[in-house]
Amino acid sequence: MTYKSMIWCFIALLPFIANSQVRPKATPEDVQLAKDLLKKYPTDDVASLKKTTSFTFALEKNKSGEYVSVRQKEKDEILQIKSAGYVNYSNSVGFDSTSSVSGVKFFARKDRELKTFGATKSASYEENGIFHSDAKIFQVAFPMDGPGCYTAFEFEKKYNEIKYFTSYYFHEYYPAEQVTVSYEIPKWLDIDLILKNGEGYDIKRTETKSKEGNTIVTFNASKLKANKQESNAPGASYFLPHIFVHLKSYTDKAGKKHDLFPTTANLYAWYRSLTKAIDNDPSKIRATTEGLIKDKKTNEEKIESIFYWVQDNIRYIAFENGIAGFKPDACQRVYSKKFGDCKGMANLLKEMLVIAGFDARLTWLGTRSIAYDYTIPSVAIDNHMICTLMMDGKKYFLDPTEKFISFGDVAHRIQNRPVMIEDGDNFQLATTPEFPKERNKRETTIKFEIKNDKLVGKARESYDGEGKTYILHAYSMIRSDVKEDAIKKLINRDNKNISVSNIKTTDFEDRRGTISFDYDIAIENQLTDLEKEKYITIDFDQEFKNFTFDSTRTKDYEYDHNYYSVKKIELTIPAGFKVTHLPEAVEKVTPNYSFKLQYKVEGNKVVYSKILSIDKAIIPKADFTEWNEAIKKVRKAYGDQLILTKI
Repeated sequence: MTYKSMIWCFIALLPFIANSQVRPKATPEDVQLAKDLLKKYPTDDVASLKKTTSFTFALEKNKSGEYVSVRQKEKDEILQIKSAGYVNYSNSVGFDSTSSVSGVKFFARKDRELKTFGATKSASYEENGIFHSDAKIFQVAFPMDGPGCYTAFEFEKKYNEIKYFTSYYFHEYYPAEQVTVSYEIPKWLDIDLILKNGEGYDIKRTETKSKEGNTIVTFNASKLKANKQESNAPGASYFLPHIFVHLKSYTDKAGKKHDLFPTTANLYAWYRSLTKAIDNDPSKIRATTEGLIKDKKTNEEKIESIFYWVQDNIRYIAFENGIAGFKPDACQRVYSKKFGDCKGMANLLKEMLVIAGFDARLTWLGTRSIAYDYTIPSVAIDNHMICTLMMDGKKYFLDPTEKFISFGDVAHRIQNRPVMIEDGDNFQLATTPEFPKERNKRETTIKFEIKNDKLVGKARESYDGEGKTYILHAYSMIRSDVKEDAIKKLINRDNKNISVSNIKTTDFEDRRGTISFDYDIAIENQLTDLEKEKYITIDFDQEFKNFTFDSTRTKDYEYDHNYYSVKKIELTIPAGFKVTHLPEAVEKVTPNYSFKLQYKVEGNKVVYSKILSIDKAIIPKADFTEWNEAIKKVRKAYGDQLILTKI
């Protein structure tokens, strides 16, 4: 988790009133420099001339004993490069219960301090709907009024516990000419600094020695473009260059060596120490657990009863606060409060399953937004907790924060992820399963005929996987008196030209299998009747019609999940007419996605079939041009009409 990514989640900018008397006018040199930089970065308002960040380490002592703290000092020199107009430049530094911030300042040229208005603001943080934190932001803003306007932003930050010091990202949301970050590592501290995603960037590493014999490791990065906010981008750890800190050990003042996370076993040992400190009281949840399973005959029925009860009765309110960000809340507290974070819910589920006689274990993992695995142990690897059930030689990964997911299913966000499973004083490493696109199949079949210039018929629509759980979750949150209207809007896409009736659904209480809707359908304005000819648009959904990528996008596009839509529409050809034109077929198949659209005449029917799939949930930037060309062909097919001519 990075504070730079957190800035995007902080919506409200703090008001700022500048005292123009303390800000000198731009120098001719700065104005010319702004013009030069604007040529390099024509879409940006400001640019960093030079950002310097230094990290130092110290041994400190509290009631619990000695520990290692980290101090960060940073100064960023900013120049407005926009050719004209007012720019409200703002900057932020984040902290939480394990860190603190001081010395936040703005400076004008010649280091004259500006009058600033800043405030500490609480900000809820969310990473793909899974993990929140107690993070706060100290944010200040500075109005810049013309090219060459200069300011420097400076702050100090202290990490009270080195365990939470994990990484440093070079990029900001504005471009930077020069970024320098240094680490002064004392002899008593053993850490590795690993450059991630450095390929293709001008980043150099050097090492020197201080007078005290400390090792000073310096990274210099040049000419970094702005890290623009783009929707559905993969997690920053997949593509942005950053320094990953591997914490190994330190030696205290008495000469005793203390392991941090030199191996995965050490990381698990720390996790294990936290779980041992949970004051679970299973007696408080025993009666409810036994009541849930008393009439169940099979193991699967017992597990489902418990798993679904936690999903339905415990509200997910995730919160991280220091050690509590890694230590689960006790089962009886989550049970009595009826809410908990992922750790508390996983712990409650585990304890209930254990009471029911099953082998259930807490499990740590990072969601798909995190690029790391357990090769290099760090708390940055894990941002989520689930429960693993061991049964009949198989592992079942149960995430109670996923509302309405069925036993045996795994949400896309935690598929194919390395996990650490508790095993007493030992641990097991495993990988969650990855399901093919067919898991998320949405299938539609419609049989149309023409009546009074309308397409009328009967339809069946079914959903599985992510689509199914989304519908079930949304349905559960809708008031009973408007549920029927909500289902109609889902089926007719809230399109006034589409009317549906006689809707029959599968049992929404059954999480297993697919959910489906059978209904009568009538569509207006899809047919033009010219007496001797009928022009018909048979596909009213037209998925992905306008889903193209702008040439300025810099990042891959990550879809919410693998996508798989199958549609078959039959149209009965009215008596006295024949087909004189069928829209052209489209077929585009790549390793990442495929589009197949086809019309056929079979007897007295026109049969339209469409299969759209995104196989790996990622559309690589390298595929954008090809994707756009494919969408262009799909759009053309959507715009073409079936023509029936009177015989």
